[in-house]
Amino acid sequence: MKTILILAVFLFYLFMVIGFETYGVAIWLRVAIAIITGLLIWLIAKKVGSGSSAKRSD
Repeated sequence: MKTILILAVFLFYLFMVIGFETYGVAIWLRVAIAIITGLLIWLIAKKVGSGSSAKRSD
């Protein structure tokens, strides 16, 4: 599960960087979006992780 999530994040960042290079988005904006998406993905992963671990303990 964690491996799939890491792979999805990596691919997302890869496509995002390629897309931003094409459209010439400012570097500071790129960094801001990367940080925001990283935090969102981390929060989702944390929720999923805590949910699955709770199920295992039952």
